[in-house]
Amino acid sequence: MKYATYCVTMIACMTVHIMRMGLPFVQLQLMYFFGIRKFDVGIANAGLYIIIAISYLWRTLYGVRNPQFTYLWSMIISGLSFLIIPLLVFINAKIIPLFYVSLVGFGWFQTAAWPILLFLIHAYFHPK
Repeated sequence: MKYATYCVTMIACMTVHIMRMGLPFVQLQLMYFFGIRKFDVGIANAGLYIIIAISYLWRTLYGVRNPQFTYLWSMIISGLSFLIIPLLVFINAKIIPLFYVSLVGFGWFQTAAWPILLFLIHAYFHPK
């Protein structure tokens, strides 16, 4: 069980990291597709990191009662939120508010994963 937990958490961690680090590489194409200005993309990026900071504060103040369940649903919702952007491009729908909503959902729900990831890894693997 501990190796399955390790593999699943590392795959989810790498997936979210790739999504977060890959966003700057496609922002120019997204800017042209949605027809938004550089200023609007900058505001979206700033909002994304402000949302991440606020959700870290919220997770710190209120804690997590069920780490495995919280990790699972937060990673699923974060991935689905980020999946909205490629789906909009695929169906050629230039719905700008949905672009911003997907960034907010991606930023808010990914922060539950990092403290829980550390908790799960340390619960099964004790360095000796």
